[in-house]
Amino acid sequence: MRQTWLAKKERKKIALRFIPNREARHVTTHRLFREGKSGERMMAVVLHHRNRTGKTYRLPTERDLEVYHAAESALEEKRARLREEWGMDPVPDEEIQMTGRGQITTPLFGMTKFGYLFNPRQKLALITFVEKVRQARAHLLAQGAEPEFAKAVATYLAITFNRLADKNALYNVIGEKIEHVFGRQALPMVWDHVEVNPFTDVGRPNMQEWVELVLAHLTSIPSGEGNSDG
Repeated sequence: MRQTWLAKKERKKIALRFIPNREARHVTTHRLFREGKSGERMMAVVLHHRNRTGKTYRLPTERDLEVYHAAESALEEKRARLREEWGMDPVPDEEIQMTGRGQITTPLFGMTKFGYLFNPRQKLALITFVEKVRQARAHLLAQGAEPEFAKAVATYLAITFNRLADKNALYNVIGEKIEHVFGRQALPMVWDHVEVNPFTDVGRPNMQEWVELVLAHLTSIPSGEGNSDG
Protein backbone atom coordinates (compact mmCIF):
# COMPACT_ATOMS: atom_id res chain seq x y z
CA MET A 1 0.00 0.00 0.00
CA ARG A 2 1.15 3.55 -0.69
CA GLN A 3 -0.04 4.70 2.75
CA THR A 4 -2.15 3.48 5.69
CA TRP A 5 -4.42 6.48 6.29
CA LEU A 6 -8.19 6.07 5.88
CA ALA A 7 -9.14 9.52 7.14
CA LYS A 8 -6.69 12.35 7.76
CA LYS A 9 -8.46 15.50 8.91
CA GLU A 10 -7.65 17.95 11.66
CA ARG A 11 -10.26 16.45 14.00
CA LYS A 12 -10.50 12.97 12.55
CA LYS A 13 -7.56 10.67 12.00
CA ILE A 14 -8.03 6.96 11.27
CA ALA A 15 -5.33 4.65 9.95
CA LEU A 16 -4.64 0.97 9.51
CA ARG A 17 -2.01 -0.62 11.74
CA PHE A 18 -0.03 -3.42 10.16
CA ILE A 19 1.10 -6.35 12.28
CA PRO A 20 3.99 -8.05 10.46
CA ASN A 21 4.29 -11.81 10.24
CA ARG A 22 8.02 -12.14 10.76
CA GLU A 23 8.06 -15.86 10.03
CA ALA A 24 6.57 -15.52 6.54
CA ARG A 25 9.00 -13.16 4.87
CA HIS A 26 7.84 -12.18 1.41
CA VAL A 27 8.65 -9.33 -0.95
CA THR A 28 6.59 -8.51 -4.04
CA THR A 29 8.62 -7.31 -7.02
CA HIS A 30 7.99 -6.29 -10.63
CA ARG A 31 8.88 -9.81 -11.69
CA LEU A 32 6.24 -11.42 -9.47
CA PHE A 33 3.61 -9.05 -10.88
CA ARG A 34 4.60 -9.88 -14.45
CA GLU A 35 4.45 -13.61 -13.67
CA GLY A 36 0.95 -13.30 -12.25
CA LYS A 37 2.08 -14.22 -8.74
CA SER A 38 1.11 -10.98 -7.03
CA GLY A 39 -1.82 -10.84 -4.63
CA GLU A 40 -4.49 -8.45 -3.47
CA ARG A 41 -6.63 -8.17 -0.38
CA MET A 42 -9.45 -6.09 1.01
CA MET A 43 -8.02 -3.74 3.61
CA ALA A 44 -11.04 -1.80 4.92
CA VAL A 45 -14.75 -1.14 4.41
CA VAL A 46 -16.04 2.45 4.27
CA LEU A 47 -19.56 2.96 5.61
CA HIS A 48 -21.93 5.89 5.17
CA HIS A 49 -25.30 6.04 6.94
CA ARG A 50 -28.06 7.88 5.11
CA ASN A 51 -29.32 9.47 8.32
CA ARG A 52 -25.94 10.52 9.73
CA THR A 53 -23.12 12.68 8.48
CA GLY A 54 -19.59 11.46 8.09
CA LYS A 55 -18.11 8.06 7.35
CA THR A 56 -17.06 5.16 9.54
CA TYR A 57 -14.51 2.45 8.85
CA ARG A 58 -14.09 -1.17 9.81
CA LEU A 59 -11.96 -4.15 8.91
CA PRO A 60 -13.42 -6.61 6.37
CA THR A 61 -15.28 -9.61 7.75
CA GLU A 62 -15.33 -13.17 6.45
CA ARG A 63 -18.71 -12.38 4.91
CA ASP A 64 -17.21 -9.44 3.00
CA LEU A 65 -14.51 -11.72 1.59
CA GLU A 66 -17.03 -14.45 0.69
CA VAL A 67 -19.14 -11.97 -1.28
CA TYR A 68 -16.08 -10.67 -3.08
CA HIS A 69 -14.89 -14.14 -4.08
CA ALA A 70 -18.40 -15.10 -5.20
CA ALA A 71 -18.12 -12.33 -7.80
CA GLU A 72 -15.08 -14.06 -9.32
CA SER A 73 -17.05 -17.13 -10.44
CA ALA A 74 -20.06 -15.00 -11.41
CA LEU A 75 -17.77 -12.90 -13.62
CA GLU A 76 -16.47 -15.92 -15.52
CA GLU A 77 -20.00 -17.24 -16.13
CA LYS A 78 -21.30 -13.88 -17.35
CA ARG A 79 -18.20 -13.15 -19.38
CA ALA A 80 -18.51 -16.46 -21.25
CA ARG A 81 -22.23 -15.90 -21.94
CA LEU A 82 -21.77 -12.35 -23.23
CA ARG A 83 -18.75 -13.34 -25.31
CA GLU A 84 -20.88 -15.90 -27.10
CA GLU A 85 -23.82 -13.50 -27.43
CA TRP A 86 -21.85 -10.44 -28.60
CA GLY A 87 -19.07 -12.17 -30.53
CA MET A 88 -16.45 -10.26 -28.52
CA ASP A 89 -14.98 -10.25 -25.03
CA PRO A 90 -17.09 -7.94 -22.81
CA VAL A 91 -13.99 -7.24 -20.70
CA PRO A 92 -11.65 -4.92 -22.65
CA ASP A 93 -8.76 -7.01 -23.99
CA GLU A 94 -6.92 -4.27 -25.90
CA GLU A 95 -3.20 -3.99 -25.18
CA ILE A 96 -2.05 -0.94 -23.19
CA GLN A 97 0.60 0.96 -25.11
CA MET A 98 3.35 2.47 -22.98
CA THR A 99 4.49 6.00 -23.79
CA GLY A 100 8.04 7.19 -23.94
CA ARG A 101 7.55 9.68 -21.11
CA GLY A 102 6.42 7.17 -18.50
CA GLN A 103 2.83 8.37 -18.43
CA ILE A 104 1.51 4.80 -18.53
CA THR A 105 3.45 2.41 -16.32
CA THR A 106 1.02 -0.39 -15.53
CA PRO A 107 2.48 -2.81 -18.15
CA LEU A 108 5.70 -2.87 -16.09
CA PHE A 109 3.69 -4.73 -13.46
CA GLY A 110 2.02 -7.21 -15.78
CA MET A 111 -1.15 -5.15 -16.31
CA THR A 112 -0.79 -5.18 -20.08
CA LYS A 113 -4.48 -4.98 -21.01
CA PHE A 114 -7.17 -2.49 -20.03
CA GLY A 115 -9.28 -5.27 -18.52
CA TYR A 116 -6.53 -5.92 -15.97
CA LEU A 117 -7.02 -2.48 -14.41
CA PHE A 118 -10.16 -3.57 -12.52
CA ASN A 119 -10.68 -6.29 -9.93
CA PRO A 120 -13.17 -9.12 -10.62
CA ARG A 121 -16.09 -7.56 -8.77
CA GLN A 122 -15.57 -4.22 -10.53
CA LYS A 123 -15.47 -5.99 -13.89
CA LEU A 124 -18.66 -7.90 -13.09
CA ALA A 125 -20.47 -4.65 -12.22
CA LEU A 126 -19.14 -2.79 -15.26
CA ILE A 127 -20.04 -5.42 -17.86
CA THR A 128 -23.48 -5.71 -16.25
CA PHE A 129 -24.04 -1.98 -16.82
CA VAL A 130 -22.80 -2.36 -20.40
CA GLU A 131 -25.28 -5.20 -20.90
CA LYS A 132 -28.14 -3.05 -19.58
CA VAL A 133 -27.24 -0.16 -21.90
CA ARG A 134 -27.36 -2.49 -24.88
CA GLN A 135 -30.68 -3.96 -23.67
CA ALA A 136 -32.16 -0.46 -23.28
CA ARG A 137 -31.36 0.36 -26.90
CA ALA A 138 -32.82 -2.95 -28.10
CA HIS A 139 -35.97 -2.37 -26.03
CA LEU A 140 -36.50 1.09 -27.52
CA LEU A 141 -36.14 -0.26 -31.04
CA ALA A 142 -38.56 -3.10 -30.27
CA GLN A 143 -41.09 -0.50 -29.04
CA GLY A 144 -40.90 1.35 -32.37
CA ALA A 145 -38.55 4.17 -31.40
CA GLU A 146 -36.62 5.93 -34.13
CA PRO A 147 -33.13 4.41 -34.52
CA GLU A 148 -31.41 7.78 -33.97
CA PHE A 149 -33.43 8.36 -30.78
CA ALA A 150 -32.49 4.91 -29.45
CA LYS A 151 -28.88 5.63 -30.35
CA ALA A 152 -28.96 8.95 -28.50
CA VAL A 153 -30.43 7.38 -25.35
CA ALA A 154 -27.83 4.60 -25.42
CA THR A 155 -25.08 7.19 -25.87
CA TYR A 156 -26.19 9.22 -22.84
CA LEU A 157 -26.46 6.05 -20.75
CA ALA A 158 -22.96 5.08 -21.89
CA ILE A 159 -21.63 8.48 -20.78
CA THR A 160 -23.18 7.91 -17.36
CA PHE A 161 -21.62 4.46 -17.20
CA ASN A 162 -18.27 5.95 -18.24
CA ARG A 163 -18.29 8.19 -15.17
CA LEU A 164 -18.77 5.09 -13.00
CA ALA A 165 -15.72 3.42 -14.54
CA ASP A 166 -13.70 6.59 -13.94
CA LYS A 167 -14.70 6.76 -10.27
CA ASN A 168 -13.37 3.30 -9.32
CA ALA A 169 -9.95 4.68 -8.53
CA LEU A 170 -8.36 6.56 -5.63
CA TYR A 171 -9.60 7.48 -2.16
CA ASN A 172 -8.95 10.99 -0.90
CA VAL A 173 -8.22 10.50 2.82
CA ILE A 174 -8.37 14.24 3.55
CA GLY A 175 -11.72 14.83 1.88
CA GLU A 176 -12.94 11.25 2.59
CA LYS A 177 -14.17 10.97 -0.97
CA ILE A 178 -13.50 9.07 -4.17
CA GLU A 179 -11.33 10.67 -6.82
CA HIS A 180 -11.39 9.92 -10.52
CA VAL A 181 -8.59 8.13 -12.37
CA PHE A 182 -7.12 10.95 -14.41
CA GLY A 183 -5.81 13.52 -11.97
CA ARG A 184 -3.38 14.24 -14.80
CA GLN A 185 -2.91 12.95 -18.35
CA ALA A 186 -1.34 9.70 -17.21
CA LEU A 187 -2.16 6.20 -16.02
CA PRO A 188 0.44 5.46 -13.34
CA MET A 189 0.68 2.38 -11.16
CA VAL A 190 -1.01 2.78 -7.76
CA TRP A 191 -0.81 0.39 -4.84
CA ASP A 192 -4.31 0.73 -3.44
CA HIS A 193 -7.69 1.65 -4.87
CA VAL A 194 -11.29 2.09 -3.80
CA GLU A 195 -14.23 0.07 -5.06
CA VAL A 196 -17.35 2.22 -5.11
CA ASN A 197 -20.94 1.12 -4.57
CA PRO A 198 -22.61 2.57 -7.70
CA PHE A 199 -25.95 2.98 -5.91
CA THR A 200 -24.72 4.91 -2.90
CA ASP A 201 -25.61 8.54 -2.23
CA VAL A 202 -22.73 10.52 -0.78
CA GLY A 203 -24.50 13.88 -0.69
CA ARG A 204 -23.34 15.24 -4.06
CA PRO A 205 -24.79 14.70 -7.54
CA ASN A 206 -23.93 11.21 -8.64
CA MET A 207 -22.78 10.15 -12.10
CA GLN A 208 -26.30 10.20 -13.57
CA GLU A 209 -27.25 13.59 -12.16
CA TRP A 210 -24.07 15.19 -13.52
CA VAL A 211 -24.98 14.00 -17.02
CA GLU A 212 -28.55 15.26 -16.57
CA LEU A 213 -27.24 18.70 -15.58
CA VAL A 214 -25.12 18.87 -18.73
CA LEU A 215 -28.05 17.83 -20.94
CA ALA A 216 -30.32 20.39 -19.31
CA HIS A 217 -27.75 23.08 -20.06
CA LEU A 218 -27.26 21.95 -23.66
CA THR A 219 -30.98 21.96 -24.40
CA SER A 220 -31.18 25.62 -23.29
CA ILE A 221 -28.60 26.73 -25.88
CA PRO A 222 -30.19 28.48 -28.89
CA SER A 223 -30.24 26.45 -32.06
CA GLY A 224 -27.96 28.90 -33.85
CA GLU A 225 -30.27 29.48 -36.81
CA GLY A 226 -29.65 32.56 -38.93
CA ASN A 227 -26.51 34.53 -39.72
CA SER A 228 -23.79 35.45 -37.27
CA ASP A 229 -21.01 38.01 -37.40
CA GLY A 230 -18.89 36.03 -34.90
